[in-house]
Amino acid sequence: MPNASHLTSAPASVATSHGSLNDHALARRASHDPGAFAELYRRHLTSVYRYHLARTGNVEDAQDLTAQTFLAALEAVASYRGPGTFAGWLFG
Repeated sequence: MPNASHLTSAPASVATSHGSLNDHALARRASHDPGAFAELYRRHLTSVYRYHLARTGNVEDAQDLTAQTFLAALEAVASYRGPGTFAGWLFG
């Protein structure tokens, strides 16, 4: 599974403040707040990875696709408007 350790080393106060927000609020902040995107990454990493692994049956391909999914999400997070779930937008 992809390693999120570089994103999980945020100060406890940052992790706590972001951890209490829902996905919609985090996504609104993520375009200007790296900690908000890091929290979204932590929340959705496992499900995105498992989805890609189930589809490809290959660990390396699943890791690559997971990285591509989150890179695309980071680049487009400002376009998230929230009529559906963040996970739906992420997989969409």
